[in-house]
Amino acid sequence: MLANRMRIGRFTPDALLGQDTATETYRARDGAGMLEGDSQQYILKVIKDGSIVEDGEIAAKFTEAARSFSSVLLPGIATAVEIGEGPGPVFAAFPYYEGVDLVALRAQAAPDGGLLDGRLCLTLAKKIVERLQPLHAQPDGARVHGGLSPGNILVAPSGDVWLLDCGLSEAIFSRHGIMPSHWPYLSPEQLRGEPATVASDLYSLGAALYFLAFGRPPFGAADPAELERAIASVPPSFDGMPGSEAAVFSRMLAYDPSQRMRSTGEALRRLSVALLSLNARVPSPSPVPATVARTVPTPPEPVVVKTSVEVVSAEPSPPARPSLWDDPGRFTDFRSAFDQAVESAGAGALPPAQAPLKPVASFGEFTPADPLAADDPGIGAVFDDDDEEMVEEKGSDGKVHRRMRPKSFRLVEWSKSPFARKLFRYAWVPAAVVILAVAVQAYLWHRSYRSVRVENDRIAQQQDREREKQLARQPKLPEKTALPAGHLKINVTPPGASIWIDGLEKGTSPVTLLTSPGIHRLVVTASGYRMLRDVVDTTRGADFTRDMAPAVFPMEGSVSLNIGCATSGKYPVFVDGRDIGVVCPIAGIRLEPGRHVAGIFVIPQDRMWTVEREILPERPQRVLFSY
Repeated sequence: MLANRMRIGRFTPDALLGQDTATETYRARDGAGMLEGDSQQYILKVIKDGSIVEDGEIAAKFTEAARSFSSVLLPGIATAVEIGEGPGPVFAAFPYYEGVDLVALRAQAAPDGGLLDGRLCLTLAKKIVERLQPLHAQPDGARVHGGLSPGNILVAPSGDVWLLDCGLSEAIFSRHGIMPSHWPYLSPEQLRGEPATVASDLYSLGAALYFLAFGRPPFGAADPAELERAIASVPPSFDGMPGSEAAVFSRMLAYDPSQRMRSTGEALRRLSVALLSLNARVPSPSPVPATVARTVPTPPEPVVVKTSVEVVSAEPSPPARPSLWDDPGRFTDFRSAFDQAVESAGAGALPPAQAPLKPVASFGEFTPADPLAADDPGIGAVFDDDDEEMVEEKGSDGKVHRRMRPKSFRLVEWSKSPFARKLFRYAWVPAAVVILAVAVQAYLWHRSYRSVRVENDRIAQQQDREREKQLARQPKLPEKTALPAGHLKINVTPPGASIWIDGLEKGTSPVTLLTSPGIHRLVVTASGYRMLRDVVDTTRGADFTRDMAPAVFPMEGSVSLNIGCATSGKYPVFVDGRDIGVVCPIAGIRLEPGRHVAGIFVIPQDRMWTVEREILPERPQRVLFSY
């Protein structure tokens, strides 16, 4: 296909990057953009022609998976910018990201084939889990990658991680079979033909990280069935790996999905604990070489087009920049980028016993030594690495492209001028003046506060002495004599109120009674006043002094109500739940027509008797209580 310079849709392939049983992967350029001098590159994932003829369902699954993930605009998730459904080749186009996969990273970081440093593995594992976490927590339901492997986890020169082929790997796992290179990284349930889940992604991640650490997959077998039996029979070997790191990877590689982490959030917490455990054993950090970071753009929303096959002339195309796919050796070493990530997590640099590392190759034309002009658009912008924002930019082709970048806070325009730079250089002078002024003001305030406090204390002491003198001049009242046990002295206003003790009438107020030491129920009634109820303790004698509250007798109604009872002049009467200050029997209660509740409180029974009656206009009513 490349020999004939065949065009796939609007893309012209430059190089074949890889292939499997059902797909081919190309690096390509926009054919229209090449004519206009646009050198933007893309990655094409194309369904083989034979696969379409043999199984038409695989093309539908492929495009459905690409379209499903194209609506997920998340950092680190590679999404399709264009999907071709035919006639012609079925493909999905992705932006071209510079970086290395875990296979190349392993070869560069551990050329001797030994065990990779645990802090580097755990730092990278945290970055991958941080990319998976929002994917698994989509509001319309968890979405899974379904085919994580060392070949589709890309590490950018800046240290960012990109997850490729989201959902595509699982879509092509049909009767075409699974490529042997993918077997060791699929979960046991996927090997049995079950759909991928969050637990499956965690297993595949654990297997990919195991490869990064040891340079080999955790299990090996001749076919998927044998591999599934091997996973179920014996756990993988972690010889030489620190215990905290091995515990996390072993949990990820559990055969039973219920024994793995329940979510990416739990996996992130366990990885952080393991990284802290390894950091605690680092004797001293060493300097970290500087790296040049690049911002990787987020692809725009995909456009579904109908594709066609067209043979174009073999015109010389603009020279392509060397990349991971055709020259993996270009990226000499990525250890420095991850050393910086480890240091940011509190880990420091790698142990000094390891061989010195080469610096990361420069990307593009920018180098840290480039001078910055006063009108540089980057001057005056502060970037927040913990937050991201989406920006729209108009390209040379006239189209609007969207990408993600660290959220920026733009300073005022004059801060870019040379005068502002000189002002910032000597900004410590006014800062020092302000600090000195604040210190002097604080000292003067403290002195003033102390003087005011001393004066307030003096005034308070003088007032206390005057109060003591006034108390001394007042005549002392004779102390009340204590009552003997069992004696109860009652003094209630108004005088002459009836006194009831434990349901028995004991006389009128004021009175002193002799009772058995203990708790007694006291009731006081008087005409024109509301009944008074209380409990008194005569164990050490008691002096009960109270003022009774006046009652309101209802006299404003148009209908008369008479209340009678078996005991005369003893028990207080209540109307509509209110004490009217009289005892039964009583006549001449005036009420408005309607339903009313009349009642009496029988003191010996400590009980309220009530009756509800409909009062009719101009018809006197009588209520008789019998108890």
